[in-house]
Amino acid sequence: MQTWDLLAVAWFALNWLGYTVFADWSSRRHRTLMAVTHDWRSRWLRKLLARDMRMVDIQVVSAVIRSVVFFASTSLLILAGLAAVLGATDSVIRIVTTLPYTREITQEWWELVLLLLFAIFVYAFFKFTWAVRQFNHLAYLVGAAPEPAEADTPQAQVFVEIASAMATMATKQFNRGLRGYYFGLAVLPWFIHPLFFAVAASGVVGVLYAREFHSDALKVLARIEEL
Repeated sequence: MQTWDLLAVAWFALNWLGYTVFADWSSRRHRTLMAVTHDWRSRWLRKLLARDMRMVDIQVVSAVIRSVVFFASTSLLILAGLAAVLGATDSVIRIVTTLPYTREITQEWWELVLLLLFAIFVYAFFKFTWAVRQFNHLAYLVGAAPEPAEADTPQAQVFVEIASAMATMATKQFNRGLRGYYFGLAVLPWFIHPLFFAVAASGVVGVLYAREFHSDALKVLARIEEL
């Protein structure tokens, strides 16, 4: 273990935590991808109130839940794989050291890598499962939506605010779980050098920032103001 390894881990954590705080703060003040999709969700729920049959709306929620469940299940598979690697530490270290461009691997360093990966994917699993529960709550809200005759009442407006807030909270948890996957991939360059690990963590932040604040998807979805 070298000081550079510990500094790289600290920089990795700072990038992840810093971007999470920055993205949450910005979504409340600027037209980010999260903020714009919140407006589209509110628009969808207002349209829902005018429909007698809400089966399509339930199917939309169900499709989203299935995608979140997929990532939650994948997180468990990754954790199972990490547990298997932990049980064969000596053999894995011998194999990895034969690969070109890899650094010198010690028992302590290898345990730190596995501990970090375990922490990342446990975090992602909890975020995905919490998102599933919140999307389930959204499905209940859609089932309890006011009738079309009540679409112009104050109660209907309250419903739109509550349901869109629930959908946004669930989406935020899903996004945080996905960030875990992105930052999990940033750990791979650590097998070469801790400096590459630190650069990869900053690179992930750059990719996330570009997609949230300057992506083509944001430009397209922002045209809701023209409707």
